[in-house]
Amino acid sequence: MATLQKDFCPNVLYGPGCQDSSCELEHDARLCEVCVAVCSPESRWAVHERGPRHQANVEQTSQLETLPASLKRDSWREHLGSDGHRKHLRLAALRAAYEQAEQDKQGIVVSHADASGIDFGLVPLDQATAGVDASVDVSTEVYKEISLVGTEVKSRIPNHAAMFKVIADDESSVAVTPARPLKFKVHFNHGQLGRYEARLEFTFQGTRGQPFVIARRLLVVVGEADERALLRPVAPYERRRRGKWVNDLEVRSGEAPNRPRTKWARELPHFPIPSQLVDVLKDGTREDATAQLAEKCFNEDLSMDNYVFFFQTLLWIEEDRTINDLRMYDMVDVDFNVKEGRLYALHVHGLSEKRPSVVVGDNIMVQSTGGNESFKGLVHGIRAEQIYVNFHESFQPLGKRFHVDFS
Repeated sequence: MATLQKDFCPNVLYGPGCQDSSCELEHDARLCEVCVAVCSPESRWAVHERGPRHQANVEQTSQLETLPASLKRDSWREHLGSDGHRKHLRLAALRAAYEQAEQDKQGIVVSHADASGIDFGLVPLDQATAGVDASVDVSTEVYKEISLVGTEVKSRIPNHAAMFKVIADDESSVAVTPARPLKFKVHFNHGQLGRYEARLEFTFQGTRGQPFVIARRLLVVVGEADERALLRPVAPYERRRRGKWVNDLEVRSGEAPNRPRTKWARELPHFPIPSQLVDVLKDGTREDATAQLAEKCFNEDLSMDNYVFFFQTLLWIEEDRTINDLRMYDMVDVDFNVKEGRLYALHVHGLSEKRPSVVVGDNIMVQSTGGNESFKGLVHGIRAEQIYVNFHESFQPLGKRFHVDFS
């Protein structure tokens, strides 16, 4: 869990999602408005919902709604002074700034108000090098003393803003009236392929002297249509599902491939993660686990007396994190119907890019979708995105489906 901060993309937290492929902010996150906290990665959302902190906040909210009027007034005054209320006020301010920035205000209308903003579309490289233009109009139908203070192009990637220039048709005119709308030209010039996104902000002076901003998104994609067609995804992205895994089954192992074995001077023993540490790492949210680790494992300053325990615990935490990271490559509901000799073939998307990284001699865990059979397969060969695995002689995959674990 994390608190609200600038590292998370606001389009993900408050909006429908981020469509900017060049966005460098964190996207694997989900906002909990009850706790005013961010679940990162988003996969921890279910754990957060079941956590004691979230349940307590939900219960507190429901209790406040059902209190008698006299008690509700006292509880409400107490609530207004609480840290939780101040956190919600900050959330409301952030959401309002996000939602209102692109809305027309005080009778001022800026063109390109739809979600795509000022979209130049796909621009061939030669045209982008020479420069392309888009027009923007600022108009009003009400008679108010509203004037344009300035325009500014902003971007999370600093050099993107410099590629856009805003040119006014009449630089001497700053007052916006029904008879005299303002016209602008947005000029883009850049000689490299890519996606370039920025934000154009118009700052106005209102009738009461208060400035306000109306923003529009700027988007240019420089490239060739035929090349982009080749790079287009063939299917929509789907987050990998994780199959339900039964841990108490007997595991039958296949045979290792024949290859020269390294003769070690000394075999190192195994050091499994202690069950107490596993319980802490899997209990509640990441924030809860961190608090428990600080209390139970790292509650003293590092010294010669505790440094072995200190770093041993850190290594176990790192091992647990590595195992969880590998679980993202788990495969669900697959079959092993292709067989070459004693080996079964499995197609693994991303294998050629080492996602996951598999080498000859590695083992993979396989369990039937019904959770009644478990096997350890040994990798004997790799060809492009196919791995060839040897299983125990009792492995009978015909007509069955399996979950695969690479961790």
